[in-house]
Amino acid sequence: MIVEYTRYKIEEGRRKSFEENYQKAANALRASSHCLAYELSHCTEDLNYYTSGSNGIQKRDIQRAFGPAPNSRPSSRWCSPT
Repeated sequence: MIVEYTRYKIEEGRRKSFEENYQKAANALRASSHCLAYELSHCTEDLNYYTSGSNGIQKRDIQRAFGPAPNSRPSSRWCSPT
């Protein structure tokens, strides 16, 4: 099993859009047989930071399904660090 965490810095003016886009990404994650669980946490000490976590099956299966790079995964279409 793979556990992957990504930390995002999202300025105040982009937070609502980021959260909405994460909900769209969550649909792709739910639909994937390669994703076992996921979450999005918002830091309470510094509101500019979010942490996204996902649990998936073995790395080779994730690469077969979504490609070798994280930015080729379905959820990256809506949520990216830039």
